[in-house]
Amino acid sequence: MKTPKLAVLLLISGLVATSAHGQFWDGNKAYDLCKSNRTAILSYVIGVYDREVAFGTIPDVTGKPFDPKEFVCLPVDVRAGQLADVVCQHLEKHPEQRQWPAAALASDAIRKAWPCKQ
Repeated sequence: MKTPKLAVLLLISGLVATSAHGQFWDGNKAYDLCKSNRTAILSYVIGVYDREVAFGTIPDVTGKPFDPKEFVCLPVDVRAGQLADVVCQHLEKHPEQRQWPAAALASDAIRKAWPCKQ
């Protein structure tokens, strides 16, 4: 009787420990995919951008929310591959940031590449 309870307790503690960071991928994982799996990083970056458009806000690397309509002005002729290129170049140039959440790093790279005129 003790074995099932112990297994459940270990499973729950493992889930809590692995979700403590609140992210699925960090910049290191995204950078590895930039080098090894173009399709995966392309899909991920498209998902990050689509989430920004759909929900209107996403936290930046400092945790402060921003409104992408104010900070990202993507030209209509930009292709998805360009988004992935920008994110991968950002990760290449900033290894000191790769421990941060990949979604925040991708958003930051896109905002810096296509800022709105203010």
